[in-house]
Amino acid sequence: MKRDNWNTRVLSALGAAFFAASTLATAAPTPAVAEQKAANDTSVAQEFAANQTAMTRDQELKQLGAASYAAGKYARENYGIGILIHVGKDIPNKHFASADHFGRAVVNRFKKKYGVDSKYFLRQNDARATGITFHIDDFVHGANNRTEVKNVKEAIDAMTEVVEYLKATKPDRVAQIDPALAEPK
Repeated sequence: MKRDNWNTRVLSALGAAFFAASTLATAAPTPAVAEQKAANDTSVAQEFAANQTAMTRDQELKQLGAASYAAGKYARENYGIGILIHVGKDIPNKHFASADHFGRAVVNRFKKKYGVDSKYFLRQNDARATGITFHIDDFVHGANNRTEVKNVKEAIDAMTEVVEYLKATKPDRVAQIDPALAEPK
């Protein structure tokens, strides 16, 4: 019996020592273990951030697709310009209280200066500056030379050409709106 009692006490002591060592290892990790844990935590945080960014990009692409489709549809179905405004961080500013205010200003310029209807479509963008894309019938102005997205100054400078393209692509509609502009038959 003494031998069994001794075995029980030794096994108990070994079990207690093992338990204490494993508890201490968990409670106070060695520097190498702590560095590995920190690296794993950082990796998980970076993966989470990357997933959030990917979700944001997906949402941005969906928004771009929807706004571009709407601008193109307007341009195909109407005698007018579909204006896709990629709203950057520069709006609002001292000239425009909101993106809608800016969009109305672009539409008003087409109407007052060129007598052409247009409609704007907004798309939020986290770029520094706002960009503009003009849809005319079935095409996008500047798509053939990769200048389809224009900054505000470039867009204003391109308006005359955009209107000329509109008149060229829908000459029958020009005659309906302004018979003086119709080509003689």
